Parts: sequence; structure tokens; C-alpha cells
Amino acid sequence: MAASARRSVVFVTGNAKKLEEVVQILGDSSPYALVARKIDLPEYQGEPDEISVQKCREAARQVAGAGRSFPGPGCSSQVDG
Repeated sequence: MAASARRSVVFVTGNAKKLEEVVQILGDSSPYALVARKIDLPEYQGEPDEISVQKCREAARQVAGAGRSFPGPGCSSQVDG
């Protein structure tokens, strides 16, 4: 029986250690294969929540067409908004 294909998730980071840690946390049983993508995002000003939303939107815009993206901790719920 063939193994089912895992869906890819773009993980936006320029930090290889951060990606390594997340892969370790998710483990082999994760239904997702993380694909690292380094994106230079602007330095936004404002409240942390506002900055997170702006960065998530910009990362999602730059990754457009790659499916759902998770630009970093706490951003996954912001991508669709």
C-alpha cells in the first residue's frame, strides 16, 4: 500500500533552526510537509497584533498560489483574515 501524499505548507522563515524545531515538534506523523521560504518583510510599526496581521498578509501575498501559509508563530489564524 502506497503512503498517502502529504500536503505542503509554506513556512516563512530565514532561520533554518526555527524550521528544524518546528519539524521536530510536528514529528513524522504530521500530515504536512513544511517547505521553507525566506521572504524579506518590511519592518512594520504599531501594536504587536497589528504587526503580526500585516506581516502575515504580506507573506501570504508573496507566497500567493502556494496554498495556505503559516508565516510564523501565531500567524496561521491571521492568513485568511
